[in-house]
Amino acid sequence: MLDKDGHIKITDFGLCKEGITADATMKTFCGTPEYLAPEVSQKNDYGRAVDWWGLGVVMYEMICGRLPFYNQDRERLFELILMEEVRFPQNLSPEAQSLLAGLLMNDPKQRY
Repeated sequence: MLDKDGHIKITDFGLCKEGITADATMKTFCGTPEYLAPEVSQKNDYGRAVDWWGLGVVMYEMICGRLPFYNQDRERLFELILMEEVRFPQNLSPEAQSLLAGLLMNDPKQRY
């Protein structure tokens, strides 16, 4: 999508909510499994940090050409998201690795 200034916006209308304030938390379990933040797959309360995770997954996929975590078995996929560290291609710059690692931190309080 484009905003009124012509900036590209990445969106997923299947998981949108209105009126979420900065301090609000949700508990809804919904979304595309490959893009779910760890706190959602654990059915914990979550806040806006899930959007940083989703952005990290999209950016990883765009830069690396694949998802950071994938398995056809949904339960195994959630295990990978919760337990595995993100692996980067050898040719990925340190700056890109740092950005993606920050977006894909398991702890939402450390995510940016």
